[in-house]
Amino acid sequence: GLMIILVGLCPLFAPALLGGLIPGLAGGASAKVDAMGMGVTLLLGQLLPLLAGLAVQRWRPQLAARLLRPAEQGAKLLNAAFLALVCYAQFPSLLAIRPLGFLGMLALVAAGIAIGWLAGGPGGEGRKAMALITAVRNSGVGMVIATGSFAGTDAVSAAAVYGLVGLLAA
Repeated sequence: GLMIILVGLCPLFAPALLGGLIPGLAGGASAKVDAMGMGVTLLLGQLLPLLAGLAVQRWRPQLAARLLRPAEQGAKLLNAAFLALVCYAQFPSLLAIRPLGFLGMLALVAAGIAIGWLAGGPGGEGRKAMALITAVRNSGVGMVIATGSFAGTDAVSAAAVYGLVGLLAA
């Protein structure tokens, strides 16, 4: 339920938030965020797979149980592929980041884990899921915003490296 809410709200709030923050942080520069493109990307990349999984779980629970292990393995494979691709594509950017930058990214991931844990409710599994999702969920949204609005800038490298740090830390 929370994932559906997050996917729905992100295209609404991200453009407004960036529109207010970027001019103050980037010396008057403006940010044009493609809310429709972000919405389509989130719909195709997150919401539809989530709904498909929930539908299979609801109407074909035995099939869902059989698909669980291959889905987990596929997710691990995709994460490893993402890690390798980021390292390859952003290697010069990785070398250019100072240790303080990595510490800042780790602090942001740690804050996401802590906030997710606190917001995860009384159950241990719910807390663990919320902690991990809160820590790394916005990496994909950051990449959509960076590549769509700041293509060819260091923002793309920063978003990719943050996704890498989040993936490794969480």
